[in-house]
Amino acid sequence: MTESSNPTPNQAVQQTMVKDEAAADRVGKIETLYSVSYFQVFMRNFAAGFARSLGGLFIWILMLIISSYFFVAYVWPTIRPFTSGLQNALGTISGGSVDKLPRFDIPVTPIPPPTGL
Repeated sequence: MTESSNPTPNQAVQQTMVKDEAAADRVGKIETLYSVSYFQVFMRNFAAGFARSLGGLFIWILMLIISSYFFVAYVWPTIRPFTSGLQNALGTISGGSVDKLPRFDIPVTPIPPPTGL
């Protein structure tokens, strides 16, 4: 076996010390919002906003697909007879004959005039 696969205790301690020294080198060198350049702040905020807008767009498209599926599957079969009647009425109007329009008999009750004025 090679020495790299089974390090001796001294080598393991040295590797741990190197890792600790690398971590110790970073202490005090943490970049905060106040220590970075304006460009870095701009780019980080731009990337975060862009990612958020892409996520929102994805959710919006997903909801549009789901709602259109439910509309076509459940709502459209219910309102289809009404839309076909409307298409026939509009086709008759565009033909120029008002006599061919379907009559909708809606009972209308007159409102009595106010008394006491």
